[in-house]
Amino acid sequence: MIIRSRKKQGELQGKRECPGVSKFKAKVLLIFILISSIPLLVISFGNLYLVIHSRESEIVDQQKLAMENASAKIGKYLQEKFDGLNLVISAPMKSVSDLHVNDLDFLLLNSFNVSAPLSLDFINPEGEIVARINKERQAQYAKDFILKHSSSTLFYKNLDQEKVLRSAIRGISALEANVAKSPDFLEAIKGENYFGPLEFSDSKPVVRLATQIRNQSGDIIGVVSAEVSLSDMDTIINEVILGEEGYLYVLDKDGRVLASGNRRIANIGMSLLDIPFVREAMNNVIEEYEFVTYHNALDKKVVFSDLEIKDIGWRIFSEWPITDAFSVISNLLGLSIAITVVSLILVIILAIILSGQIVKPINKLIKGAQEISKGNFDHKMNLKTNDEFMILNDKFNEMIEVLKENQKLKDEFVFIAAHELRTPVTAIKGYVSMILEDSFGEVPEKIRENLMVVNSSNDRLVQLVQDLLQVARSDAGKMKVEMTELDIVKNIKHVIQEIKSLADKKGIELVYTEENSIQVQADTYKLKEVLINIIGNAIKYTLDNGSIEIEHEEKDGMLITKIKDHGMGMTQEEVNNLFQKFYRVQNSDTAKIEGTGLGLFICKEIIERMGGKIWVESKKGEGSVFSFSLKVVRILK
Repeated sequence: MIIRSRKKQGELQGKRECPGVSKFKAKVLLIFILISSIPLLVISFGNLYLVIHSRESEIVDQQKLAMENASAKIGKYLQEKFDGLNLVISAPMKSVSDLHVNDLDFLLLNSFNVSAPLSLDFINPEGEIVARINKERQAQYAKDFILKHSSSTLFYKNLDQEKVLRSAIRGISALEANVAKSPDFLEAIKGENYFGPLEFSDSKPVVRLATQIRNQSGDIIGVVSAEVSLSDMDTIINEVILGEEGYLYVLDKDGRVLASGNRRIANIGMSLLDIPFVREAMNNVIEEYEFVTYHNALDKKVVFSDLEIKDIGWRIFSEWPITDAFSVISNLLGLSIAITVVSLILVIILAIILSGQIVKPINKLIKGAQEISKGNFDHKMNLKTNDEFMILNDKFNEMIEVLKENQKLKDEFVFIAAHELRTPVTAIKGYVSMILEDSFGEVPEKIRENLMVVNSSNDRLVQLVQDLLQVARSDAGKMKVEMTELDIVKNIKHVIQEIKSLADKKGIELVYTEENSIQVQADTYKLKEVLINIIGNAIKYTLDNGSIEIEHEEKDGMLITKIKDHGMGMTQEEVNNLFQKFYRVQNSDTAKIEGTGLGLFICKEIIERMGGKIWVESKKGEGSVFSFSLKVVRILK
């Protein structure tokens, strides 16, 4: 035999709940969490959805406001350009060609200073350019006008009364001056403002504007046509504020950039029609002020929106990085999520506490039932819950009293019956034995055979009566255990010697090689009874020509004795019921094996009264290992 010593470290001790109660507690906990959490989550997610949806509407509204503001400023900017070109001459003349050269020069410079064009033309009603001024403030006049308004050398005196010689004036030829078929003249001479197609000069947008020159009666006496730079629109767009990172850009009818709030995305003059959202917006596929997101050229997710500038067909586009757009509510969302998480944690903690309070009386009732199942009818329940559990507590105590009385009556009956049976069965055994020993004369062989059957049956009846008396004494608390220090090795060897003949009949080898003296606390007679029962069972349930090994193991001050057989083994269900009263494994393999079903129950009672434990490990078809523990005193090697 090998003696092993093991120390448990960090062993957790505590009371275990019944699996059924654990499941019930889990159900109560789950139901409470669901009932509490679902409304909380619905409200939280509902509020979260409303906040996000509300913010989406706010973003769209802010983009709308920004684009409408930009559109109004652009409209005002263009109108100021037109207003700077409008002229009303307070004279009853019929044509701008009739103006004196000094007046024409004054009007030309004044219009240039107000509208700041790249170039500006005065055109008479016949479609001939009368005068022109460029961005260097250099004036040109039609040759016919020069001839009409100058002497031989002098053209006119300017505002500073300085002489301007005819030779210093740049003339406009008749062919160049004729713009009668140009669209700007044709539109303006009809009384409509002309807004020409967009062109780019030095990467700046340029457009031709044309309007009327009227006399004091309001009659059209000419047309003013100017080539105007729209570079100031870039300033207008950049002045529009859209969060911290939002920006606008303006496209013409052909998708070219006129003004940009973000040159990394849109440079002046470049076409953005390759962007699907821009192309769809230009074709009016996307509704204005719809919440739309996409990844821009910088692979940044932005909120996209657009607005058409009426009458001229240009479009303003807005892109607002979604992180910046939602930054206003990020703190609110974070706080909302934090509150939700904290609330859920509090709900779970509260659910655990409340479910524990609900299950607590059930646990007490279960523990009470366990005590009753152990035969402890003196156990009393004491629940003070002032509810249905308290009523159940009272009924439980009433049941205990009834069971206690019934148990007392049953124990008395069994004890009396077993005690009364012991005398006659002992007498029968004695007389049958005497007859078989020929004490009353020779017994015929046929009668001897029948008496042998009677003797065997009587032996089983004697064993049953003895077992019943053991059980009755145990249930009545009258089983006496006289604890002493004894050598378990010597006791096991004595038992092996007593039942060796039974093992030899089946060809079973009993293996026990322990040579040390191991002193334990036990009752000599009761220990022998346990050993005979367990080793005897191992012989009964082991196949012929097998073996039974007995060994010891020391663990935490207890000596564990293991009796291992190579028999038929048991299922886990059979193992769970093995130490109950009158339980025997019932199957085809055990049908012919005799027994009362009380032996292992008595062994369990004896071992537990000696301060130990008994258990079994088994697998069907692989044999069983019966183990019991007793307090070890010392080991002498």
